[in-house]
Amino acid sequence: TGFSFIMGTEIGDRSIRFEDARVKTGAAVSAGADMTWFVTPKVAVELMTRAVDAQAKVYDTKNVFSGGHLNLYHFDLGGKLSTPFTLGQRLSTRAFAGVRLVDGDTFTDGTKSYTISDETKFEMGLGITYECLDSHNYAWGFTCDYYHTFSSYMKNRYSISSSWKILF
Repeated sequence: TGFSFIMGTEIGDRSIRFEDARVKTGAAVSAGADMTWFVTPKVAVELMTRAVDAQAKVYDTKNVFSGGHLNLYHFDLGGKLSTPFTLGQRLSTRAFAGVRLVDGDTFTDGTKSYTISDETKFEMGLGITYECLDSHNYAWGFTCDYYHTFSSYMKNRYSISSSWKILF
């Protein structure tokens, strides 16, 4: 049981198509926090939050134009099945569901503007976590998560993150 600080990257569906252009994002920076409460030694409930910043550019048929940023926010509640496999090391799988908020933006190619509106959509996903006990109060680890959002754009996303956990 503890509180984790998460930092990593999020990738996946990156293009949002318009009639004559597309807005494309690169790999995004992700930061967040997880609160984990073990109800038994192997089963936990998790509250997960993430803030994601993705730089975006506009592409038409011949040119690339500078864009702005898309900000995504994940708020999820999940169940976790965890098992120690050596002394001080734990491997976990989790399933989660919640909402993803997109802070929309307007992008321009010099003559036309393309708007991605604000959006709040249901999401669900799966993940795997590795944790290593560092001391009796701290642990570090890695997480890999898959997010599926019921949205018209950027439906499937993957995150790879490192974590630092304060144990209670």
